[in-house]
Amino acid sequence: MRNLYVILSTLLFVGVLTSSIQVKAQQIPYSKWKKIFSVNSVPSINTYVLPSQDNSALKQKYPQTRNKRLQVASPIFVEWDFIQKASRLEFDDKSTAYLLRVLSKDAYFLSMNFSKMFIPSGMKLYVYGSQTKQYLPIQSGMENVLGGYQTNIYDGDTLFIELNIPQDVKTQANLQVSCFNHGFRLFGQRTRNQRQRKGFGDSGSCELDINCSTNTEYLMLKRSVCRLIISGRYLCTGTLMNSNRADKPPYVLTANHCIGSEEEAATTHFHFNYESFPCDGLEGNQSQIVNGSVLRATAVDLDFTLVEMNESPALEYNPYYAGWDVSGEVTEEVYGIHHPEGDVKKYSVSNAIPELASYGEELVPNSSLWIKRWDQGVTEGGSSGSALFDNGKVVGSLIGGIASCINPRNDFYSSLSYIWDYHHQQSMQIKYWLSNNYGVLSMAGYDPQDGMPTKYETQTNVTSDASFSGLIPDDIIFDAVAERFQRDRGGSLTQVSIAMYHGELWTSYMDKTLTIAVYGAHPNDGGLSSLIQSYSTSTNIFKRQNKVFLSLPEPLQVGKDHYIVLSLNDGPWTDDFIPYHSLNEKDVSNTAYFIIDEEMNPMNSYPINQSASFFIGEVIEKDVPTTIAGNKIGQDKVLLYAKPNLGANKYFLYTGEPMKDIVLTVYDINGQLVSTQSVDVLVDGADVDIDNLDVGVYFYTFYHNAKQFKGKFRSNQ
Repeated sequence: MRNLYVILSTLLFVGVLTSSIQVKAQQIPYSKWKKIFSVNSVPSINTYVLPSQDNSALKQKYPQTRNKRLQVASPIFVEWDFIQKASRLEFDDKSTAYLLRVLSKDAYFLSMNFSKMFIPSGMKLYVYGSQTKQYLPIQSGMENVLGGYQTNIYDGDTLFIELNIPQDVKTQANLQVSCFNHGFRLFGQRTRNQRQRKGFGDSGSCELDINCSTNTEYLMLKRSVCRLIISGRYLCTGTLMNSNRADKPPYVLTANHCIGSEEEAATTHFHFNYESFPCDGLEGNQSQIVNGSVLRATAVDLDFTLVEMNESPALEYNPYYAGWDVSGEVTEEVYGIHHPEGDVKKYSVSNAIPELASYGEELVPNSSLWIKRWDQGVTEGGSSGSALFDNGKVVGSLIGGIASCINPRNDFYSSLSYIWDYHHQQSMQIKYWLSNNYGVLSMAGYDPQDGMPTKYETQTNVTSDASFSGLIPDDIIFDAVAERFQRDRGGSLTQVSIAMYHGELWTSYMDKTLTIAVYGAHPNDGGLSSLIQSYSTSTNIFKRQNKVFLSLPEPLQVGKDHYIVLSLNDGPWTDDFIPYHSLNEKDVSNTAYFIIDEEMNPMNSYPINQSASFFIGEVIEKDVPTTIAGNKIGQDKVLLYAKPNLGANKYFLYTGEPMKDIVLTVYDINGQLVSTQSVDVLVDGADVDIDNLDVGVYFYTFYHNAKQFKGKFRSNQ
């Protein structure tokens, strides 16, 4: 296993979607150019040093306040032309480039604002940090953006600004820089002496990770919640809202003290799916961003704002447009989903019905929903603007309060019943934007994936009639285990599931790091080839359950023949903590391997001599034709459909033939396991109870006689 550890040690941790993900470090583009081109004249790269900032003094100057908008950066205003400040580089192919390094000593992160931006077609402008995790051009045509163009945030105290100009482009660019934002407060940045990100996990110890919840309603609504970074300086939370408009504009609800002007709306970044990987795991995706919005409605005396993002979140972000209720009748327990301290997504629950109350002299009297006490979790700085949900619908937006883990009391939300139409002007109400039918007081949520063709399918080499074991011979000591997957062709891997056996001493394996690595298969001997990608998470994810789903931060392209390799940071494995495996008695093909002293050892070789498969599964996009090794996929004669006349949880599985003791497994649109049960089909079908399914489309799968059957169905809630 030593070679595998050498490979992993050369990787750089970079936070992206539900976990910490390992990717190869990139050189800055100028360094790459030097290897490709001969530069006629290589001047020293100009460095612009920003005025010195005192992080401790800035924290005192901008303390956390009751309104729970968190300031994390301080502006440094400038007025200069980028091209005049930058170094000019000339290359043998007659192209040119301008490159400038900007330094703000001791900054945890940096971002910048262009007051004017004109990028002629053909040119490419890049802004990146000293360790680039995204080297993507800023789009041309941004020159008339209100408030200028706000870049993303970049770790560390250094920014590079780079403009590429091909030989045949003669039009001049105009890039005027107005502001840099010096990050003085950590909220996810890597410190200079740590591989892990300190800020991640800095929210209060009482906060609850959204992906640790088993409540399907929470897990659906979390997809509407996004972290806001406003003008590169402030953190808040917003919620994507449904409307009865056919084109479903991407409206986001937040607080006025978060976004109170057209300029702030224009310079806000909306981060979707910034969540842990997985429950209580490592840092999540930071790459799913919508940049900029237009202010639609706001009111200071109700402390709400509704903006429309410049573009709808991509379907790959799996967005959900939250429903709402403006009747003012809050009847059940309420809960919030938010980003406290800019941390990964959390949730808070209050079992008491909130009351209307007044919050501050500047707000409309009795227009706020008063949370007297949180029973689970709280809100913190960065939570401002987040939605309060009741019965799956938005009923309020967080204004502020004094709740904390020490004293989980007294938070206040602007009531949707007031911000609906308390003010008559369309620029100060949400009714005009969310509903053109003024008699409607509530609306269900909208799922863009609902009714679409099935997007994902599950893959596993384990059959439903297999028996499982976690025991191995005592004399075998191994560094890693591997499961081999073979398909007709490559595909896009989105999730991995792992079922782990717990022995008597399994708690000794808690608080360790589990590495999930994806390798290609060698074309000649079928052994491990090159590393495709590696992810890390905590073994604590198995504390509550034996089987977990790991959502990859981004879809991963894999070949038609590849491996999932599991290793521990300080193994070896023992039979107190080992993935379940099943003996392939009916199918002699082996897919499970031990890695011992850096060598692959199939389980059907000495000393085990048994063909087996580890209980590891994959979720892959359906549009890629797949064939599971050793199994044929059968979909004829099988249907699963609702029977609402028998009750909300009643369904019927039609198979066309008897199928005894099959294991019916149900997944939601994200590939999250929601139900598993054993079913006996005695004639040609069987009644099935599936509890707690929200409205939407679900996928099912099961095996029978070495065939996998699968399909989709709609819940009848």
